[in-house]
Amino acid sequence: AQEQKDSQQYLNRGVIIAYDCRHKSREFSETIALVFNANNIKTYLFEDVRPTPELSFAVRHLHAIAGIVVTASHNPPEYNGYKVYGLDGGQIIPEIADKIIYHINKIKDYSLIKKLDCPTAIQNGFFNIIGQEVDKVYLQKVKELAIRNDDQIDKSIKIVYTPLHGAGNVPIRKILKEREFTNVFVVEEQAQPDPDFSTVESPNPEYPAAFELAIKLGKKVKAEVLVATDPDADRIGMAVKNPSRHCEERSDEAISSHKNQYTVLNGNQAGILLLRANSGL
Repeated sequence: AQEQKDSQQYLNRGVIIAYDCRHKSREFSETIALVFNANNIKTYLFEDVRPTPELSFAVRHLHAIAGIVVTASHNPPEYNGYKVYGLDGGQIIPEIADKIIYHINKIKDYSLIKKLDCPTAIQNGFFNIIGQEVDKVYLQKVKELAIRNDDQIDKSIKIVYTPLHGAGNVPIRKILKEREFTNVFVVEEQAQPDPDFSTVESPNPEYPAAFELAIKLGKKVKAEVLVATDPDADRIGMAVKNPSRHCEERSDEAISSHKNQYTVLNGNQAGILLLRANSGL
């Protein structure tokens, strides 16, 4: 009896569920929650789209047993997917993923899967909605992780940001505003969630082509830095303005159509800049 009680207390810690803007993400997320609820597992579903890193934080902050994000990350719009996170907030390792797939494959008739109806799940305390109360703590923690203090930063630097139609728009703009950056310009054509990612061929901020509209706006406002995030905002890309002499000499294919005014950084370049900033050099 005590073992059963302890088991239920563990399940009552619940599973956090987040989702991005892809087709049917909200519907899939609610279904996931109600399946868990039918198996006596509490769920905490975000009220609207949220970045994957916030889901990771929420698992630890709320002491949940797991987390799920319904997303296909930076892949094409026809896809959707299912990311699973452990109680440490980290994405599960392959051995655990294999066990989940094993049990999924054992299901012969999906119509037999138990699922509560939403009113019953809410009445029984299994189905819960979370939102701004987690946002506030998460954004504060993000600000506390800043590499440089406010007095070490030029707050007047011109920044262009694009969420590429994904979940990063609200939290990233809020952080930049709260840190008092005064010249932040958002690519309005890509600011709102769009499951078809209609302005880009691929919403992957590692691809220079994803910066086309950001570069266009950057040239207009004379921005020094361009920033892009993927649909679930766990992947970031950056571009920097080239010095005039560098523009004349460089002929990089990725930016040639924009007269070489910006260089889209690769992972190694961005990593070196972050390392340098973190070292205080």
